[in-house]
Amino acid sequence: MKRSVAIFGPTPQFVRWAIDQPCPLRETDVDNLPDRTFQQLRCLREFSRGLIENRVFENICVHPASSSEDTTQARGFNADDVLDAVGDAASVQRCCQSCPANALSDSHPGTWAGCYGWLPATSGFSFDSFLRNGVNLNRLDEQLAYRPGRFDFVAILENVIQNLDLSRTRSVFTTTTPRWYGLWQNMILNCEQLNLLYEILESGTTQCLNEGAHPDEIADLILLRNALKRCIEHRLKFHVELIPPGISDGRTWTLAAHCPDCKFEMPPVGRQNCTACGRTGNPVGQRKSKVLGLRPYVNLVGVLGKQMTAEFMRRFDERTSK
Repeated sequence: MKRSVAIFGPTPQFVRWAIDQPCPLRETDVDNLPDRTFQQLRCLREFSRGLIENRVFENICVHPASSSEDTTQARGFNADDVLDAVGDAASVQRCCQSCPANALSDSHPGTWAGCYGWLPATSGFSFDSFLRNGVNLNRLDEQLAYRPGRFDFVAILENVIQNLDLSRTRSVFTTTTPRWYGLWQNMILNCEQLNLLYEILESGTTQCLNEGAHPDEIADLILLRNALKRCIEHRLKFHVELIPPGISDGRTWTLAAHCPDCKFEMPPVGRQNCTACGRTGNPVGQRKSKVLGLRPYVNLVGVLGKQMTAEFMRRFDERTSK
């Protein structure tokens, strides 16, 4: 299937994470578990949401914003493209339902592949929001550009840590300014780090809710908190990585030059001191990769053609309206 539209403009720094758990649906013996798990299981997670929301029709999972009113923007993906490599839906359901790493099932029962996620530096950005929100293909720059939300997680977690025993925090995590960068510097967290980070995120979640946050607004924070809790309860390994800010032109995603230790954004050339962790040396230069776009969703017109897409969406809307 053809690629669909992608995220445009700046992307914030964000944490990506994954729980290490033997699984027939993904490869777990990899160096970069968070990225590989995201790549391998994103389609399965979205397909499970389609099943829960009754959006799988004639073997196609239809995007929640698609309708017969404008078939040029109808998006979906074939179920076989997702399931062929892993088995049928019932077997995947059994696998994820009983999996101790499926932290997403705590807040969204029945959802598959809840063993990975991300946490942006602020609310207002999520790969899920780009997958699930309506997108006007004629106004991509407005629809897909990142705009910071009202909750600054870097500041919120800094405030939480300030109210803890700072000597305890210093002994568990690398000290940085702000402390956000030190929380993610160990790519596999040990037991003491898991417990302290869970305590920090639990307090941060409570602070956001007390300030009027809707759970959907801080869903990424809640999922990360739940994932840490499951790792503690089931003695699972937790892999985490901080991704520097970047920018996307719709095809290429370019990450800013950054400190190799804490990932703090730095000028691209020359030996220098990192103002976050104090390291002296050259930064990691800009890194480029292809954007993921809205995969697994693609424009159905490009796959089925205009007439067949219009007929399919008419049948889909008639079915869902009954």
